[in-house]
Amino acid sequence: HVFGTLATLDVRADSARDADDAIAMAMRMLARRHQQWHAWEPSDLTALNARVAGGAEARIPEALAPLFAESLPMVTASDGAFDPAAGALIA
Repeated sequence: HVFGTLATLDVRADSARDADDAIAMAMRMLARRHQQWHAWEPSDLTALNARVAGGAEARIPEALAPLFAESLPMVTASDGAFDPAAGALIA
C-alpha cells in the first residue's frame, strides 16, 4: 500500500535477480515519496500545509518540488477541476 491505496508493480527483467533489484529500488522510492508526499500522515507535505494554514510564509521543500511541478499544470489544464490543494475544503 502506498498513499492509502494498493499499488501494483509489473517488472520485466532478464533475470530474477534483476527483477528483485528493480522491485526493491521501486519500493524504496515509493516509501521515500510516501514519507515526503503523504497528504494526511506526517510528511513534508503535511508540515508545509500546517505552516501555510497557520499563516506562515513557507518555501516548498526540495522533496516536494517534483510534486508541485507535475500537479500545478494539471490545475490549469483542468480549469481547476483537479486541485490537489482542495483537501481542507473537502474535509
